[in-house]
Amino acid sequence: VSFQNRRSEEMGHLIEKRGGTIIQAPSMREVPLEDQHHAFEFADILLGGNLDGIILLTGVGTRMLVEAMCLQHPHEAIHSALQDLPKLCRGPKPVAYLKTVSMKPTLVAPEPNTWRELIAEFDRVDYPLQGKKIAIQEYGHSNPDLEEALRQRGVEIIPIPVYGWKLPEDTSLLESALK
Repeated sequence: VSFQNRRSEEMGHLIEKRGGTIIQAPSMREVPLEDQHHAFEFADILLGGNLDGIILLTGVGTRMLVEAMCLQHPHEAIHSALQDLPKLCRGPKPVAYLKTVSMKPTLVAPEPNTWRELIAEFDRVDYPLQGKKIAIQEYGHSNPDLEEALRQRGVEIIPIPVYGWKLPEDTSLLESALK
């Protein structure tokens, strides 16, 4: 049983390629928060130029953040401000989104692309963090360990929650797979 929501087709092909019979039963979906005030507040900070970088943890979160900010500000203004801002990516998914909007990351954590590798990469390349104001695009919830590691390096953090998780709208595949 594959509980994948995104990229479920690719996961199914991998399982079948190894001789398995796939049962697709997505277990969750990412949904934008109903109240996007954090994204709107971040947009004001971003457009005000009072920021030293943004940590992008997920591709879907990066996309949802940009979409939310564009509800209150012109796309061109958001794009321009993000273009000039250091973009610090946990892994390939935010990098892939950035590519779709003609942007490049400033720094990317190596595999397995956890927050630990991101912190290690900051240390490895001696990325200046002390005294910086850096936003964190959250991935459904905050990451206290990442935040603490950044605080220990002298970072002022601006968390930006933009999405959460819910069950699939149709849970019948999931229910059937669990029987």
